[in-house]
Parts: sequence; C-alpha cells; structure tokens
Amino acid sequence: MITNKVWLYRTGDSMRRRITVSLFAGLLLASVLLNGCSQEPKKLDSLTTNISSIEESQFIFDCPAEVYEPRQKNENSIGYMCSVLIEDDTELIDEERQRLDMDSFAVGDTIHIQFHKPQKMSREHRSYIAAQIMLLK
Repeated sequence: MITNKVWLYRTGDSMRRRITVSLFAGLLLASVLLNGCSQEPKKLDSLTTNISSIEESQFIFDCPAEVYEPRQKNENSIGYMCSVLIEDDTELIDEERQRLDMDSFAVGDTIHIQFHKPQKMSREHRSYIAAQIMLLK
C-alpha cells in the first residue's frame, strides 16, 4: 500500500513539474512574439528630410518611414507630418558650416536635423527640438 502512495506522489510531482515548465515556456513564447510584433519606434539622433512647410520657429516635414518598418517597399513616409522646433540655441548652418538664418530655408529644401538626444518618432510624439539644422545642396 505504501508503495502505491509513493508512486502516486511521484507521478503527481512529475505532472506538476511538466505543467509548470509548459506554462513557463508558453509565457516566454508569448512574450517573445508580442515584443517582436510590436511597432516600437526607433530612436533617431539625426535624420535627413525635406521641408514641407515653414511656420514661425519651426519646419514641418513628412515623418520618415525609417522610423517603422514600411508596409510597402516603395513607401518612404509613415503618412503624417512632424515638426522640428528652432530655438535660440539651435544652430542653422550650410554644408560649409556657415551660419544661416530662417530666411535661408525654403519649402522643398533638403535638411539634416541633429537632435540634442535620440528621439522616438511616433504618431503620439511628432514635435522635436533641433540642436542643429544643416541646409544640404
């Protein structure tokens, strides 16, 4: 009789271990899949783009597709506008590193924006402060 009780205890213990391992493996797999499938914005410390419009102390541009994986190969934007704010300490320069002012920039110009620190671009966060904006030829 005692032998049967020991066998049942060991069988139950083994079953509990299998269930625990299976649950842990399932949770781990779900975590990996959820993290891999999420579209977490990449952090950018700079980007090159074209000016879509100019407003008081800011340039408006089409947010680049490099932030997210594009849905189609020919996509080069994620479909909404972002703005870069130009503050008193923002350096406006040309490729020869000559200082410029806001009037030196026009709609359609290609610019390289350097941020103070890496920025996440998303639909929720679309306004950034530039450390430096370089006008490219």
